[in-house]
Amino acid sequence: NFTHSTDYDANNIGNIDISVWVEFANDEDHSNDTLSSIITVLSSIPNKITVGEERTGTWCGWCPRGAVFMERAESTYEQYFQGIAVHNGDPMTNSIYDGGMGTLISGYPSALVMRGADIDPSAILDPIATSLQIAPKGLLVNGAQYDDQTNVLEVSIEVNLEENINSSWKIACAIVENGVTGTGTNFGQSNYYAGGDNGEMGGYESLPGTVPAADMVYEEVARAIMPNFAGYSGFDDINTMGGSKVFNFSFAMDADWNMDEMHIVGLFISDNGSIDNASSTTIDEAIDHGFQEGKVVLGLEDNE
Repeated sequence: NFTHSTDYDANNIGNIDISVWVEFANDEDHSNDTLSSIITVLSSIPNKITVGEERTGTWCGWCPRGAVFMERAESTYEQYFQGIAVHNGDPMTNSIYDGGMGTLISGYPSALVMRGADIDPSAILDPIATSLQIAPKGLLVNGAQYDDQTNVLEVSIEVNLEENINSSWKIACAIVENGVTGTGTNFGQSNYYAGGDNGEMGGYESLPGTVPAADMVYEEVARAIMPNFAGYSGFDDINTMGGSKVFNFSFAMDADWNMDEMHIVGLFISDNGSIDNASSTTIDEAIDHGFQEGKVVLGLEDNE
């Protein structure tokens, strides 16, 4: 085992030549003294998506901070990050998702990266970078089909195991919508950064104490999660490396939702409750891939 005295700059993406050699006194045959290989440096682990879940609400004056830093995470990590804004006490609330978040965090705004420690959204970038360096134990593939007569979206998530797991691992599926707008005072965003007394915050310091609904666009809004926040235990029969299993989820799509702005997010949840890996595709991308029949996961409906 060798630790080289010069660190390699991993920002240099691409191939590196590496050579190892030995020298022995009185060794006359040098044909077997050297081995060479190539190391390929990738920008991230392939097929790894890190999830950041943020608890927010339009009534929360500090919550613009969450929106600002979730947007920074999205622009920094692009396709390797999926944000989910879980609303509370406003028209975008999904009670099942909100209730699950409430078991892990209580403050507003707060965030979880892969359901790790409760952090302020301003601290979200570093744990995302750390997560992207950890190889997942499972790779997820989304598929879907949509019935425009019943407005039912059926989703298939194929889980391919890269390592052994136990039967306590779980699977869940969320629906997230970008570009959400609305009318009425409950869609206006309370803003404690107005006037700049609490510092700069992505432009919110130049907006009023309550940003009118007409001026607000909400991103990464959690619309639904199935079967629940904790996920479905479905790996009692397939849990060894190389195994594969397909799970089916069914969502009744609200007429007010814009399906063109939605992402299907698969969540592969470990036995300690943290998220190991995720999948994220548009609905059209999932439909293009095709729906696969699998284990039907029944969820809970929230009936007002």
